[in-house]
Amino acid sequence: MAKDNPPFCSDGWTRVSPRRPCPICKKFKGCLVDPNKTSVFCIRVVSDDHVPNAIGGYLHQLSALPQEPIPTLPGRARKAATPILDAVYRALLDQLELTEAHTDYLIGEGGLELETVRARGYRSWGSKRAQRSAMARSVYDRFGTAALDVPGLIMRKQKGNQYLTLSGVAGIAIPVCDSHQHIIGLQIRSEDGKYSWLSSASQGGSSLGAPVHVARPMAYPEGSGRVWLTEGPLKADAASDRLSEIVVAIPSINDFGALADILKELRSSGELRELLVALDNGWPVHRTVQDDRMLLAKRVARLSMSVRLTDCFLDQKGLGKLLATSLQPILNPYQVRDNSPRQLELTTKQAADFLGISRFCLIGILDSGELPFHKLNQHRRIRLDDILRYKSTLNSQSAESLTIA
Repeated sequence: MAKDNPPFCSDGWTRVSPRRPCPICKKFKGCLVDPNKTSVFCIRVVSDDHVPNAIGGYLHQLSALPQEPIPTLPGRARKAATPILDAVYRALLDQLELTEAHTDYLIGEGGLELETVRARGYRSWGSKRAQRSAMARSVYDRFGTAALDVPGLIMRKQKGNQYLTLSGVAGIAIPVCDSHQHIIGLQIRSEDGKYSWLSSASQGGSSLGAPVHVARPMAYPEGSGRVWLTEGPLKADAASDRLSEIVVAIPSINDFGALADILKELRSSGELRELLVALDNGWPVHRTVQDDRMLLAKRVARLSMSVRLTDCFLDQKGLGKLLATSLQPILNPYQVRDNSPRQLELTTKQAADFLGISRFCLIGILDSGELPFHKLNQHRRIRLDDILRYKSTLNSQSAESLTIA
């Protein structure tokens, strides 16, 4: 039944906004709500009361729309299946945009191209409570109780009432994908540069855990057979498009179980013949990281996979930053094929920094024969064991001179 144009403006009808979305379509623009909040003029969802005014729309009576009570979250510690995770996260991201400031960061500091930023689905994760609650309610209305098993949906209390909302600090939402490019989680980069996983564990809900991210390039040439391994989804995305190869990001160098499953899956699909371990450039001077790095390589080798280690990133922090300078990582020719130990080697700059001297001074020490080295493609390489032995000798000599004095 058609209605006359209602006097929206004169009767105090208010437009929806991000703080007060439409109760019918859950959108933030175009619809109107009457002063008593009992009727809604929705321009998207059809009802029997059509209003043929300038923009066209439909009247809905809120009293006729019973809302299903949301079950409490405590005790729901299981995580939803991958199809639900992918659908819910995409539905949430579709309701968000990426601010200009975040776009500039991803292109400038993140080392991404504009096309990559648009295609990867990054979004600005806001802090407005009303918007978060409306987004959470919209996915609950769409997916039902299955949405409550998605990490990031949480229940909060206000004035004795419970309401569904979203967790996470404000920042950039980075989709984390499996090998089939299903979104299995979100990582948030806060405004102060810290990274955290979107989770519901603190409110008794499901935890995202520490997922492995698989970045596929926008244009992927078949038959490469090389897969890179780095740290952090954002770095992996940037490196993947610059290398035109698959880059896998691990949340921690010690999380091997989930990584092994991904590597086996890529090998069975014929996409992995060689794994290139490209960790951040802090590994040469941190002994625990050195040991974990070698252990990671040995574990991969036990899966009968060929492994190569990238040992030098100059002054760049990580693979993505290095590639952004149009440089290529140096691949150590040694291939880990068994469990035998491998000597770690440093460049002259890394060795100088480790010893706390200038590179010029180190060259003099090398030329004098005090510290052994060898050349790799015209570049000097010094074994870490020799550097540690030389440093120990210097410390002993210094202690003796102090004793004599």
